[in-house]
Amino acid sequence: MNKTIEKSINRIKKDKKLLIIMALGFLGMLLLLVSGFLPEKNEIDSSGNTDTASVEQQIEKDLSELLKSVDGVGKVKVMVTLDSLEERIIAQNTENESSDGSYEAKNEYVLTEFSGDTDGLILKIITPVIRGVGISCEGAVSNTMKQEIKKLVCSALGIAENKVWVSKMQE
Repeated sequence: MNKTIEKSINRIKKDKKLLIIMALGFLGMLLLLVSGFLPEKNEIDSSGNTDTASVEQQIEKDLSELLKSVDGVGKVKVMVTLDSLEERIIAQNTENESSDGSYEAKNEYVLTEFSGDTDGLILKIITPVIRGVGISCEGAVSNTMKQEIKKLVCSALGIAENKVWVSKMQE
């Protein structure tokens, strides 16, 4: 284990690009640590659970509150379905070696250590992908109102209009 760490430290010292990536990674982790002490506006779940159902419920709740604030919408029910949850892309070192004419690629995850915990260096976090939104509300009596609701939902969630369906609520 110590040889692996020493080898990684020597590689970091020699490779300036890797040193910059590591520095950015530590800066990102520091920002995450600082943001962990700040109160969150929209917590997904008080237990820290981020399964699909709890994320969908939180989006539904937030969207319902937004729609209720619009004049003429009235009672509203919202259903959201997700394709995927948050996805994290971890940095990898790729090393190509050639021996007697054949190439071999070795991939290793870039690891960082902070307060004794070792974790992968996160390059990118992809937010949840929304599959579709269904809305039923009292105010969806005219096509104009349905279009206004659709535009609001599309703008709020950053999704295409064909992923949103609005209909009048049954009386």
